[in-house]
Amino acid sequence: MSEERQSNFLVRTYRRYIGPGTPGEAIGYWVFIIGAILGVIGIVVFLYSTTIDLNGGEPFDEREIAVVLSSIGLMMLLLGVVIRLPSNRRVTLVALLGAVITLAATVAFIWAYPSNWNVPTDDFSSEIIAIYSVGIGLIVLSAIILPALLKTPEDVFEDLAPAKVDSKGTFELFRDRADDWRWRLRHSNGNIIASSGEGYSSKQNARKGMESVRKNVPGAPVIEVNRPEDASQATFQLYEDQAGEWRWRLRHDNGRIIADSGEGYNERSGASDAIARVREYAASAHLLQLENGAFDLYSRDGQWHWRLLNPRGRALAESPHGYDSRADAVTAVEELRLAESVTAEVTPSGDGYTWQLVRDGAPLAAGTRTYSNERNANDAISRAQALVEGADILTLNVGAFDLYKDKADEWRWRLLASNGRIIADSGEGYSARAKARQGVTSVQRNAPDAPVQS
Repeated sequence: MSEERQSNFLVRTYRRYIGPGTPGEAIGYWVFIIGAILGVIGIVVFLYSTTIDLNGGEPFDEREIAVVLSSIGLMMLLLGVVIRLPSNRRVTLVALLGAVITLAATVAFIWAYPSNWNVPTDDFSSEIIAIYSVGIGLIVLSAIILPALLKTPEDVFEDLAPAKVDSKGTFELFRDRADDWRWRLRHSNGNIIASSGEGYSSKQNARKGMESVRKNVPGAPVIEVNRPEDASQATFQLYEDQAGEWRWRLRHDNGRIIADSGEGYNERSGASDAIARVREYAASAHLLQLENGAFDLYSRDGQWHWRLLNPRGRALAESPHGYDSRADAVTAVEELRLAESVTAEVTPSGDGYTWQLVRDGAPLAAGTRTYSNERNANDAISRAQALVEGADILTLNVGAFDLYKDKADEWRWRLLASNGRIIADSGEGYSARAKARQGVTSVQRNAPDAPVQS
């Protein structure tokens, strides 16, 4: 199977949302789904054409569209089933031939309808229906009869398979703590000798993964890997994007991108420095979730400061000055939480406006940026005040992984440096929080020692 086909968008989407499967199974599934959709649309269009007929109109165009969609939909439904079957390649070719014949009959129908369709003269309806039936017949033949007559690639080696022996192991299907389905192979002595490397969204998908192992393990070769067991299984890749900016991505040995740079860099050295920061923070960074925002406490130039982060990890406010100890910075945060009679002051500054919160003439918090107009500054004040009460206090001296939901309602993670800057993010969205956490674990395990490949 070529690498290009394995990376096909339809295959990747199938494996992401449906479950593990071969490229043939994935493509067959989508062909089947598209056929079903076309068939439903064809029925709806036909029903619409009956309303035109009842009103005394001529529904020829609508019925032509209905027949075309339904005929193609039926063909794709059957073809999808054949493609999904683990059949001999010749079986699939026969089915494709049948599909071509049905498409040719459909084109002929478009030409014949309505002037040469079911009329006293020049009636080609019988011929076209016969051609279409031949095509459908070939597809049905491929799905039912030919697989039994032609050996599949797996059947060819059936006689060479080793004799079956009584197994001392049992496969178990179970739910983990994240409510995902997994499988494990337990020896008769009670020891677990193998388990799934990931969780599955359904019991059926977990069973498919288990069956894949049962099918492939007996003939799998043994190779020697010349590296420690705990060595990184990923590589940092430096590359220049289409905009001329330098970026990096962390690619696992299985080909999957498990992390990438959160931004582009003007120089190659900038991307290299970013990789160094990811290596520094990834292993020791703790996991947090900024759903309600957070106060980040950090040390700079011998003094402690705080900043208020919004749920997307951006700083909205910061301490107006430094403190001698972390405890003093925590006290300042609590004073801000409990303060009453606080006044918001918006002040012109250069080409824009800055703001601060003041109580009895003493500043309690300050904005982190200059805003283009007074209205934007006031909006920032409102957003910061809304987060103050519920925001947790944390320390990012060793960096932190933040889990959050994106606009598409998928879970993602990002790695924050000690200054709160996003230095890496997940290469994709995840359907569940538990899967995003698995992505974090993979980066923590692989990033610190991953080599760099230009």
